[in-house]
Amino acid sequence: MATIVVISIAAVGADGGDNKVIKILSTDIPDRLEIIGHLGHPLGTLIDVRGQWRRPERRVKDHSLVFRVLAINGRPPDASIEFRLARMVQFNRLSELTAKEGQVWEARVIESGAFHGLPPAAYRELYGDSSKDVPVQEPHGQGFRFETELRLLSCKLVRAGS
Repeated sequence: MATIVVISIAAVGADGGDNKVIKILSTDIPDRLEIIGHLGHPLGTLIDVRGQWRRPERRVKDHSLVFRVLAINGRPPDASIEFRLARMVQFNRLSELTAKEGQVWEARVIESGAFHGLPPAAYRELYGDSSKDVPVQEPHGQGFRFETELRLLSCKLVRAGS
């Protein structure tokens, strides 16, 4: 028996009207549906990026470094794009590279994505309405969300940090 997962995506009409839910089959990804990542390309596309490791500009609990994208395929991004260190995956042969504040890296990447967290109904079933006994990996209020990450295929340091 085959299992079919349906993913719902909220969409805004071209006129900026009400959100509507478009239902798609998970099996339609990526052959019939492309999800565009933060880098402006479909997830799974080979992309060259240049970026700098820095501290987050906004107040956050996790003060780990973020990778601020300076160029995508040689062009500056239209808007500020950052990836948290926890959302960057290095393959084994890159394990000797360690991010340091101020460093500039050039990398060949793909952006991929997955759902994280718990939908509200599952959260309530597991933990009730209180946040006591909530495991660290499931902080209250994070919710069920889709997040992307960068997968580094190759990477080089182009400028050392301060």
